[in-house]
Amino acid sequence: MPILRRFFINIFPRFLRDWTNLKERLKEKHIGEEMEEELTEDLFLRRNTKDILIIIEGMMLQPLKPSQFKDELVAQVVSDFNPVKQSHAEREPKPTGELIIADDEMYQSVLLILFNCVLWPDTTNCCRAALITWPVFKYSLERNPGPEAVGTLFTQVIRGLQVNGSEENGVSTLINLVVLFYEKLRIHYPILRDIMLQVPEIDVKVLDLFERSMFAPDPDDEPMLCKSKRDGMKVLLKGVIARPVSMLYQQKSKFLDLPPVIKVKKEQYTPSSPPNLATFFADA
Repeated sequence: MPILRRFFINIFPRFLRDWTNLKERLKEKHIGEEMEEELTEDLFLRRNTKDILIIIEGMMLQPLKPSQFKDELVAQVVSDFNPVKQSHAEREPKPTGELIIADDEMYQSVLLILFNCVLWPDTTNCCRAALITWPVFKYSLERNPGPEAVGTLFTQVIRGLQVNGSEENGVSTLINLVVLFYEKLRIHYPILRDIMLQVPEIDVKVLDLFERSMFAPDPDDEPMLCKSKRDGMKVLLKGVIARPVSMLYQQKSKFLDLPPVIKVKKEQYTPSSPPNLATFFADA
């Protein structure tokens, strides 16, 4: 455990530095021989991040049962009829995971890696981190974290939609995580509503209706289905979700009354005087 503790504590600052440099490089145009070397470093960083996430998941959480794997594959269908959470959210910690949770500094480093991974420009690693974020984070609620800490983590997930929301897989995974946060913590942490009100283009009336359906439904109404929660949250957060890749460079433009490129001269037709029919019957 001492070696593992040192590993987790030291790996996060290094990841944060490397991913910050990668973000800056993606914003710039690379020309020259250094481009190939930078691409190799980027690929190496992405694979290292994936390996670390696999290590975190393998050390902290119990593996999914075969039946749970089946539920994951048909989650979109089952959730429409059975309002239960996905199996990832219910995973329990391993003995090594309990030791990590008991160590405040090591547990904090693990949480920082997971919540920052959703902001790194890699949708595959973002989805992998988002799936295990809640089952790892929920044990910190026993320590009664402050509103500012919970609000900061909730903001991180919403900001992840700006970075990795251009792909449908990233949107659906992050929306599921946002719904879990809001459903479990909204009543105990009113700051979550304040953060939602800061989302661009959000409709306060729609947010009130969404909260009423989720937390205080009418006795005659049916429980809110998981798909309805996801769809409702997606509508509320449409102002921060990145545009799909297929629409990034689409622009609709209309040009009215443009002059023709090639001017064609039209010949004016002037009809001649009508013939005199008498001339056709005149004597030859």
